[in-house]
Amino acid sequence: MSLSPAGSATPAVGWWWPETEVPPPAAFNAVILKVASRCNLNCSYCYVYNSADQRWRSQPAVMARDVVATTARRIREYAATHGLADFSIVLHGGEPLLLGHTRFEECLAILTAELASCVKLRLGLQTNGVLLDGEFLAIAKRYRLRIGLSIDGPPKWQDRHRVDHAGRGSSSDVAAALHLLVQNKAIFSGVLCVVDLDNDPLEVYGYLIDAGVSSFDFLLPDGNHSALPPGIRADRDSEKYARWLEPIFLKWYDAPNRPTIKLFTSIMRLLLGFQGTVDSIGGTSGGYAIVETNGEIEGLDSLKSCYEGATATGLSVLQHSLDEAARIPVLQIGTLGIPGLCSDCQACRYVAVCGGGYFINRYRSGHGFLNPSVYCAGLMHLISTVARRMQEDFRAVGIKPPFLVSRLSMSNG
Repeated sequence: MSLSPAGSATPAVGWWWPETEVPPPAAFNAVILKVASRCNLNCSYCYVYNSADQRWRSQPAVMARDVVATTARRIREYAATHGLADFSIVLHGGEPLLLGHTRFEECLAILTAELASCVKLRLGLQTNGVLLDGEFLAIAKRYRLRIGLSIDGPPKWQDRHRVDHAGRGSSSDVAAALHLLVQNKAIFSGVLCVVDLDNDPLEVYGYLIDAGVSSFDFLLPDGNHSALPPGIRADRDSEKYARWLEPIFLKWYDAPNRPTIKLFTSIMRLLLGFQGTVDSIGGTSGGYAIVETNGEIEGLDSLKSCYEGATATGLSVLQHSLDEAARIPVLQIGTLGIPGLCSDCQACRYVAVCGGGYFINRYRSGHGFLNPSVYCAGLMHLISTVARRMQEDFRAVGIKPPFLVSRLSMSNG
């Protein structure tokens, strides 16, 4: 079968996954609404505006009311068909707060009116924080919407990459947003922070702790084999990212009152034989669809960092059901697990924990995604670090460590 990029309803065997029987699509329970296709920041590493896929330029600036309403009806139909008890909707962008207060509340009112009576509706928002104010917080409280904030750490590093279109830093506005959210913990879902090798890891960690953040996660830059992450010249160099995270993990692990750091807790859960909780590790994540401002249904949005059209399905909520979309390969990639990995990954002793790493990090131009992660060496190093620390604790209390903890605590050399 052809190795051309996906975008049709025919599974691209050999591009997305090995030549095995494609499993039936698993029901997903989340939709990401791209309610704004533009952003008031111009972050240097952004996978939407500063990477391979520039289709955002032809999108409406904000999602129209009829697209919101139609999406809500599609979700209602899908939830009823699959007997779903709960469903998550995340407002995303661009910058979703560009909707403005009135349109923002209208959007939440439409979703709630259509769905709250048939599913347990979980509403979320991911924002850069620049526009966040008391009125947005009041609206969020009315609709029980939880807000996540994207921030890179102290002002001197926040302003290196997260600048506006005139090159001005965003740290002052984002620090104010962080303060507001910490004071409203009931609706604050936490912080997302992109790892930058030029920043001091413990200073970043300390800044978030001192600010009162109790839940955050670290994201690896959206690199792949054809567009290497910053600071590395070959796949093996990715250990630099593990070494950046390592001092944070050790400080966090020994803290008397740990905040939630999802990457670390997921690795620990996987080492103990439980399911992970983040897309970036573990091999299986909950499926979800993305709806763009014009109603087009797309897959994992960070795939835009790989090549133009990687997220496309050719479908729209205005003409197609979510069941039709669920059969498209790009909407199944989060549910394939170990059988969807290349042979090298399937044979690796780290696979039960690593799971091949984040899907987009496996891409190589002309060859698709059947490759180990560009962060392979770094993931092995980090997993070994976590396993060794856990093994010390098991042995200190006289308990035999679980198999994976013992096996992966050895050096990954």
